[in-house]
Amino acid sequence: MRIVKAFGKSKLKQDRIGLAFIEDQLTFSLVSNNNEVLFSEKFSRESNVISSLLLLKEQIKHNYPCYLALPHNVAMVKEFNFSETKNETELNKLIKINALNFFSHATTDLYYDFEKLPTNNSRVRVVASKKENIAKWIKIFREVQLNLVRVSIDSFALEKFLIINQYLLSTKNYAVLWVSGKYLLQVIISSLTVVFMRSNTGFENNLQLLEELTKFLCLYENAKNSKNIDEIIVFYDRLLDDQALWPSEWKVVHYKKLRVLSNRNLPLSNLLTIGVTL
Repeated sequence: MRIVKAFGKSKLKQDRIGLAFIEDQLTFSLVSNNNEVLFSEKFSRESNVISSLLLLKEQIKHNYPCYLALPHNVAMVKEFNFSETKNETELNKLIKINALNFFSHATTDLYYDFEKLPTNNSRVRVVASKKENIAKWIKIFREVQLNLVRVSIDSFALEKFLIINQYLLSTKNYAVLWVSGKYLLQVIISSLTVVFMRSNTGFENNLQLLEELTKFLCLYENAKNSKNIDEIIVFYDRLLDDQALWPSEWKVVHYKKLRVLSNRNLPLSNLLTIGVTL
C-alpha cells in the first residue's frame, strides 16, 4: 500500500475514483483519463461508510481503482538530503535505518512512501502513517470489494491539483487556504512542495478566518528555514459573509498578492478527489 506519490504528471490512462474524507463528509468522484469529473457525490460523516461505498459501487457498476485522501493529521512527514545519487532500493534501506529517528516508529509499524522532490533531486520527502490509521480503510475497501490502490492526505492532494493545473511557479512561495464550510486547510508551498500545513474548524465569519490566517503565517515565519511568502491563494465553496472583505481586508494581513477563487467551475471538494488520483 503506497501512502503517497505527489509529484509528476499522471501516467494513468484509465478512469478512476478519487475519494476525500474531510471533516464532516466523504466525497466520491469518478475521474476520467483526462482528469475531468464524470460523476460526484457526497455523504455526511455520520453516514455508514460501508453503506456509502456499497452505494457507490452499485452506481458505478465497475471496479475502478480507488484513491483516498485522508486528513493530513494521520501522517508524519520528513524531508532529508543525501549526498550521492541513490536508487529507490538504496533510499528505502536508508529510510528503514532512520525510521526511529524520523518517526519514533520502526517501518514494521508504518505504512510509508517516499519520493525525490521535483526541484531538488538530492532531497527526499518521506510520508508515513501508523498502520492502524490505514489498515482500517484497507479492511473497509476489501469488505465492499473496491480496489483501493493508494492512500494520500488532503495537503498533498491539493498540492498535486495546483501543480498539474499550473497555479504555481517553482520559483515562488505560496500560502494556500482551502475553505470548505467551516473547515480550513492551510498549507505553505515552496518549490512546488508542501513544507508547512495546519487545519482548523468552527469559523463563523471572514474575520475569524482572517485571524486564523494571521496566526498561521506567524507560525510559519517563526519556523526554522521559513521563506518569504510571495502570494496567498484562497479557495472557498461559499462566502461566510460580505465578499468585499476578501480582496480588501485579507490583503492587509501580509501585503502580498492575493488570489481568491470560488467554485464557479469546479466544486471545491473535487480539487482533492481529482488531486489524490494524479
